[in-house]
Amino acid sequence: MVDQSIAGAGTMATASDGDRSGRARIAILALCLGLAVAVLLSLTSGASDASAVSVVGDWLLGAAPGNEALSARDRLIVYDIRLPRVTLGVLIGAALAVSGAVMQGLFRNPLADPGLIGVSAGASLGAVSVFVLGATVLAPITSMLGPLALPLAAFCGGLATTLLLYQMATRHGQTSVATMLLAGIALAAFAMALTGILIFMADDRQLRDLTFWQLGSLAGATWQKIGSVGPVIVLALAAMPFLARGLNALALGEATAGHLGIPVQRLKYTAIVGVSAAGIDLSNLALVAGALSLGIGFGLQNVVSNFVSGLILLAERPFKVGDWIVAGEISGTVKKISVRATEIETFQRQSVILPNSNLINNAVGNWTHRNKLGRIDIKVGVAYGSDVKQAHAVLLEIARGHPLVLKNPEPFVLFTNFGAAALEFEIRVFLADVMNGNIVQNDIRFAVLDVFADQHIEIPSAPRAVVETKKHEAWPIDDDKIEVDFAEQEQAKAEAVAETKRLARSGRKTRKPDPD
Repeated sequence: MVDQSIAGAGTMATASDGDRSGRARIAILALCLGLAVAVLLSLTSGASDASAVSVVGDWLLGAAPGNEALSARDRLIVYDIRLPRVTLGVLIGAALAVSGAVMQGLFRNPLADPGLIGVSAGASLGAVSVFVLGATVLAPITSMLGPLALPLAAFCGGLATTLLLYQMATRHGQTSVATMLLAGIALAAFAMALTGILIFMADDRQLRDLTFWQLGSLAGATWQKIGSVGPVIVLALAAMPFLARGLNALALGEATAGHLGIPVQRLKYTAIVGVSAAGIDLSNLALVAGALSLGIGFGLQNVVSNFVSGLILLAERPFKVGDWIVAGEISGTVKKISVRATEIETFQRQSVILPNSNLINNAVGNWTHRNKLGRIDIKVGVAYGSDVKQAHAVLLEIARGHPLVLKNPEPFVLFTNFGAAALEFEIRVFLADVMNGNIVQNDIRFAVLDVFADQHIEIPSAPRAVVETKKHEAWPIDDDKIEVDFAEQEQAKAEAVAETKRLARSGRKTRKPDPD
């Protein structure tokens, strides 16, 4: 029966994997068809009269005699202007996609990209150096390299940033992903600061050229440029799929990947170099770094803080999905870790969304960080006058008899204090899965009540403070005195009214008393 169940589970798992693989193939095929349609639309959209049918017809006929599907002018526009742009766009899109996927696998973060480790910032610094210093300090080099000066400068800037980052993150032959992440952010900020200084030194012409370069464009694409950039990108794209198995294993943790036979250090080095090779020449497609800094300064502080905190959480992995954590007054199971926030499900089945910056800046307790082994404590009170040693032995026997309590470490009963109304004991037991703590506490408390009743061991109740309120006797009311006082008040009022009328008849006005 067990073998049949295992075989059935294996069959279901294989079927599930097959379904996912089939869906992936369909998705890839649909994307390829969409890319083909996009390429055809890009080639036929514009002022030229070349239609999709004529372009496809020209492709099919090729150099056949009598091929008049496209005129000479349209063929020049399609093959020498539009097609280089489309080709470069496809290469750039593929390089960005693969580089992003590798960085996501390396940092275990769905929003990681080559800019995260300072590659784009370093490449941008190298390119800006050519724009600003190319006619002065770097004139001998730029005149010798010609049009290759700009891409080579970007390559050298990005490569230098990558090598520096790798040296900073490597200690004793081990590369720390968390150090690489934080150092990459710092290096990117430093490179952007140097870029800002160079921009400040530039004249009007250099600023115009630099601005258009930073905005990015495919208008200058030619077959010559594709010939210089394409081989590097193609080689990097061809090498990246061989890293897929190692990156998938790395998602489980570096230690687990090492146990699976993955050369973790070589994988990290290859991934970084591959991303640098594929992403160096794409730095001019980024937006102006100053605009990003301005947006961050005015409205994105919390977003960026949570984003960086999410990267740190995913890199350091202080907790993972399924862990039981305590953050302030919130306790529950981690359901999802995203870049902005972490979802925690409390034991009341309430989903709480915590910003990642709160989890980084405040203390977080993790009951199941490396394993689910944990200790629970149960407090028991025994009445004064009871046999203390008997109570201790009974509590220890109850703890040892529970099936979920581990034998090693063994249970322990501690006589903690002489309380105001009871002798205080504490049962300490270890569980293989601390998530069963409430169940074990419930069972042990019921067992204590039953066994104490059989052994005539009393559990005292907490004394209740009784506050007596003293009633004040009411003073006797003197009716005669009340009547006399009322009559005197009425008489005084009548005399005051009569005096006022007498003064009014005599024409005298009442004089206000002089201030003292």
